[in-house]
Amino acid sequence: MFYNSTSYRDDLLWAAAWLYRATREPGYLTDVTRHYALHLEQEAATDAELVTDWNHAFWAANVLLANATDRAPSTRRRRAC
Repeated sequence: MFYNSTSYRDDLLWAAAWLYRATREPGYLTDVTRHYALHLEQEAATDAELVTDWNHAFWAANVLLANATDRAPSTRRRRAC
């Protein structure tokens, strides 16, 4: 491993979002939805609030997906109050 990563599903989400944006293939959007939900279930505790760097691609993937689809992901992350 080249660097320590606290999660990987956000990276899969990021990749699927770029592939969807580039190709508009519906299968990639399905992948986005699946990786988004799995990230929230399994890895969300590793997310730094609104940070994007080599270890946190979740928030950047949200912006990319919103721009590519004109909507937010179907599984929305709720902010704890």
